[in-house]
Amino acid sequence: MKVFFLASNAADKNLRASYKKIVQALRSEGNEVFYQQPLPPTEEIEKMPKKKSEMRAKEFLRDMLQCDCVVFDGTRSTTGGGYYLCMALQHSLPVLYLTQNEYRGLYIASSNRLLKIKRYYTTKQDELKNTILDFLKFANKKKLSNRFNLMISDSMDGFLNKVSQDYGTSKADFIRDLIYTKMEKIDK
Repeated sequence: MKVFFLASNAADKNLRASYKKIVQALRSEGNEVFYQQPLPPTEEIEKMPKKKSEMRAKEFLRDMLQCDCVVFDGTRSTTGGGYYLCMALQHSLPVLYLTQNEYRGLYIASSNRLLKIKRYYTTKQDELKNTILDFLKFANKKKLSNRFNLMISDSMDGFLNKVSQDYGTSKADFIRDLIYTKMEKIDK
């Protein structure tokens, strides 16, 4: 699986060491990990000419959108990180949002079926690895790659409209969740 690792470049030495542990955990499972290494310091990016900075951002986005999922360390939040997180979700990429801090909520207009938020501790490496493994299974299952049309009756459409409104989800997400539930029962 192609995984894009996203993290703040405004990180201290300890946080950068955490980034390396996350990338190692991802690679240990045979994944191809894309990330900017070494992360340039914030000051270096701020001093870049505008054209070079814009080109760097476009390349970064292009590389991310070619991956299967995104792992984002949001311990040190940044506007740029939030932008890429939003773009990943808009392009239907599953995202694991990791943080060492207590989660206080993201400013996302509605829940997203592709976003998993987890707190991690650098001292609990096995727990971090399990979180990543669980997410990769989730991402593999949630990554959409096939499209098909479905004809339904008016009563089914009415039901789906009500359920999607009650649960704050789309009709397609509701149907996908029913299929996933059935798949899990059959797999057991």
